[in-house]
Amino acid sequence: MRRLSVILLPVLAAAPLAAQDTTATKDQPIRIGVDYAVNRPGLVVLPGAGLDSARAIVRRDLDYTDRFEMLGDFAATDPGGSEGQGGSVNYGIYKTMGAQLGVELTAAAGGVTARLHDIAGQKVRNTQTFPLPAETDAEYRMDLHRVSDEIARWASGTAGMAATRFLFVSDGRVYRIDSDGEHIVSNEVYRPGSDRRAVPSTQLRSETLDRLIAAGFNPALLDADRW
Repeated sequence: MRRLSVILLPVLAAAPLAAQDTTATKDQPIRIGVDYAVNRPGLVVLPGAGLDSARAIVRRDLDYTDRFEMLGDFAATDPGGSEGQGGSVNYGIYKTMGAQLGVELTAAAGGVTARLHDIAGQKVRNTQTFPLPAETDAEYRMDLHRVSDEIARWASGTAGMAATRFLFVSDGRVYRIDSDGEHIVSNEVYRPGSDRRAVPSTQLRSETLDRLIAAGFNPALLDADRW
């Protein structure tokens, strides 16, 4: 619950007062208080076997949307809640916690199955299996962010923004960072020259150069003054 106070300055109070009003004068401000509530549904990420890091990422993504009141932060062992792998969910315990929504993640062949539970209705509202690369793959986290964004859409009607990357410049170099502050990648290909035109920067890693060549980059340009 938040309170918004509005001050009406004396110039507004200077209008003629009704005859029966004897409590205010033109030199007194009038304070009007407005109470309003920001209602966010309680949401819990259900515990289960495995996928601990995936649950932690999804939970943080949903928290960062600022659309839900995040409840609980369970370990892998469920204290009477989800049995995992499509098992029953103890809706009562989560309802007691104040949760309206529950997110369940279970391992699936080549990915993960996400379910959004309606705690009060004691039913599954949405379910979908998402493909995911190996956890060691560079794109694993970004693909998992996309799962979070879809869950946010199920729960609120609008997709999340976890699968977003930002570019920023520091000390003349371009960096890319994921929305949750992870995976800072610096630009290896160029740096600004004295006239702000691109000039070759540090020596490229072999795998980076291979990808550039595969995309049509001419490696001979690295020997030029500018490109």
